[in-house]
Amino acid sequence: MIVAMEPAFRVRFEAPPVARTPAERLLATCDLHEVAIAQITARLRRENPAIIASEIDAAVRRWLAGGDPGPGRPRTWSG
Repeated sequence: MIVAMEPAFRVRFEAPPVARTPAERLLATCDLHEVAIAQITARLRRENPAIIASEIDAAVRRWLAGGDPGPGRPRTWSG
């Protein structure tokens, strides 16, 4: 016999919507871009500890151009 345990109550936390100015949205986008570059750089170093800075730079540029989506991620083609 399988018994499903349901919680007595459900709590849903949602942040209140915040009105952001275009400048704030652009700043957040730029911050996320920097985080993405840091993550791709860390992945490249983790996968290949002997990689040199110029190879990392080239790989990041390919990634930014849409050439390297990363492991397990589908490539998308536009155009």
